Amino acid sequence: KPSCTSIEQFEALVQKADGKHLNLMLALANRNNPEVKAARRMIRKGTFGNIYGIELNYVADQTRLTSKNYHAGWFAQKKRAGGGHLIWLGIHWLDLAMYITDSKITDVSGFITNIGGQPLDVEDSAALSLKFDKGFLGTLTSGYYLNRGKQSLIKIWGSKGWLEMDYSTGKYLQWSLYSDKPGTVHKFEESVQPRGYTPCVQAAVRSVLEKEPPTLNSHDSLQVLRTIYAAYKAAETGQTQHIRVD
Repeated sequence: KPSCTSIEQFEALVQKADGKHLNLMLALANRNNPEVKAARRMIRKGTFGNIYGIELNYVADQTRLTSKNYHAGWFAQKKRAGGGHLIWLGIHWLDLAMYITDSKITDVSGFITNIGGQPLDVEDSAALSLKFDKGFLGTLTSGYYLNRGKQSLIKIWGSKGWLEMDYSTGKYLQWSLYSDKPGTVHKFEESVQPRGYTPCVQAAVRSVLEKEPPTLNSHDSLQVLRTIYAAYKAAETGQTQHIRVD
């Protein structure tokens, strides 16, 4: 990733993959993280009741954008990369929002800009409003704002409680239920390893050997890219965009 410079390019690839009964998968490795799987299980089990809303933050460093090598690279060129932070890093959190809640984003509005002023023709800042097919709403802040490192957060509120994944503080997963004693916060006590691209590649190999379903399928990959390109169009036109869901 970025895997295409227009959604039409990726749609054509998915059609070819479907025609040959093959899977086309983006490397969205966070789906394999233990705490992500645990959060998805709890939500699917109904632990938090009906989902009311979701907040997503994925912020990385502005420092990388100041490099002349970066300026000359393909990541800084919209015609080659398709976009900036949103299609490079924000994509991970948009995908997790849909994966964890088992719900597709159907509508998006928002803004993108180059707030840091570096000589790039892609965004270093995006702010999106999201509507999901189960009716709840969400927001995403996606940008290069820091001097170094990353800050990332996923928070989900439901009718029975909330969960939070605050990676910048090392609180990989914690949650609270309204049926608990006030102030009670549960923490994910299991190992958060393995994580990253190694288990992602291992899962892909197992999928090829037909030992398990793929981490995400062609249409999961297509859906998150549709969301991103709809967000770009919303920012360009100033109008909320509806997103096709297969």
